[in-house]
Amino acid sequence: SRTVTLAVVNSAPTVSKVSPTSSSVSLNAGASQLFTAEGSDTNGNMSSVEWLVGSASEKSLNFNAVSSLQDTFTRAFPSVGTFTVTARFGDTNGATGTTSWTVTVTQNPVLTVPPGLLDFGSTETSKTFSITNTGGGTLTWGDISDTQPWLGVTPTSGSTTSETDVITVTVGRIGLAAGTHTGTITIPSNGGPKTVSVS
Repeated sequence: SRTVTLAVVNSAPTVSKVSPTSSSVSLNAGASQLFTAEGSDTNGNMSSVEWLVGSASEKSLNFNAVSSLQDTFTRAFPSVGTFTVTARFGDTNGATGTTSWTVTVTQNPVLTVPPGLLDFGSTETSKTFSITNTGGGTLTWGDISDTQPWLGVTPTSGSTTSETDVITVTVGRIGLAAGTHTGTITIPSNGGPKTVSVS
């Protein structure tokens, strides 16, 4: 008779991204992100999953040995910075497989317009004001609206990161009764709304 020795090599779990599928994630401060990862194990003995942010464990789960499993992890990112989120799947023999995302968190955009009144006096028909982003990321503004038919605004929408956008306001004097006329221009944006008074 012969003795046959059979060596079975353990394979570590294979881990893939389900969502986001990209390794790079960009968020504004305060946003939350859902991560989904899938682990698979050819030996059918995958038994744990752990989620880490940096080196800190924030979620762990142990289960009966399986060959595949999806798991999710939701994380809020209140502060600006760069973070690494890792999903680590382990098997009953201690072997692990991982997948990671790099999360870049930037300051929220902030809409800023100069304070004060756009005063057209008794003769002027055109004035400008500026829109700037004093926060981070991309400020998307518009559609600008106004409260009077004799007011015109150009452009009415746009976006800015660090550059200044110039808005032109015109007034149509023809047909207006003598006296003082007032109006309000409203600028909505993802960095908060602002209003500009016109007289």
